[in-house]
Parts: sequence; structure tokens; C-alpha cells
Amino acid sequence: MISGILRGLKRLKKGKELVTVELSEAKEIADLIIKKIEKKIEVLEAIESSVDEKILTLQRLIDRIEILKEDAIPVDRERQVINLYKRGMSIEEISETLGIPAGEVELILNLQDIAE
Repeated sequence: MISGILRGLKRLKKGKELVTVELSEAKEIADLIIKKIEKKIEVLEAIESSVDEKILTLQRLIDRIEILKEDAIPVDRERQVINLYKRGMSIEEISETLGIPAGEVELILNLQDIAE
């Protein structure tokens, strides 16, 4: 009976040693995984920072484009006025069509030496 108990204890001891080895290996694997995850997090943070900078740069470019578009509107308006006048529309008709004052239409045409 004692020998049976001793054999059982030896098996338990071996089982405990195996569990200890397995736990140790699992911890090593977990540590490696954690290190890899931390490296990936660092890479993602760097990418996020880069993207934030690019978004800021794009926003500045968009703002500049908007400013340039605002500056370009009068040139387009001038072209529209001139084209409509050349098609035979009167100053009043151009004014109504484009929704701008007749005086502005007349000024544009006078600056281009087109108006009568």
C-alpha cells in the first residue's frame, strides 16, 4: 500500500514538474507576443503621427486652394460678362443673368474697352 502511495506521489511530482515546465514555456511565449505587440503599437503610433501631419498639410493646401478660388472668381466673372456681351446681351440682361449689379457689368466691359 505504501509503495502504491509512493508511486502516486512520484506521478504527482512528475505531473507538477510537467505543468511547471509548460507554464514556464507559456510565459516565455506570452512575453514574446507582448514584445511583438508593443513593437506593433510603436509602429502604429508612428504611422498615426505621420497621418496626422499629412492631414494638417492637406488642410493647409485646401485652405490655400479656397483662397485662390476666391481670387479667381472675378476673372471667371469677367469672362462670363465678356462672353455674354459678345453674344449680344445687354448690360441689364447680363446683370440679371449673373446676379451682379449693372454698374459692375459696365465697369468690366469698360475696363476691357468693349462697352459702347
